Amino acid sequence: MSRLVALEWNESEARLVIGVWRRGRVVVEQALAAPLEGATGAADVGRRLAAALAGRGFGRMDALVALGRA
Repeated sequence: MSRLVALEWNESEARLVIGVWRRGRVVVEQALAAPLEGATGAADVGRRLAAALAGRGFGRMDALVALGRA
């Protein structure tokens, strides 16, 4: 079973949806948000995303990332 994480964000928070492929479609397992206000760079954002996922039992996943046009 292939698990993936979808990620979309703005200046204030990152929104994540964890899903799994089942019978040719994605079934959502969890949705969560990570605060990003005051983040001081890419490394800080990465730490905040890791903290939001920590302790939830997820290993490595494929990622889908949405980038806004702005």
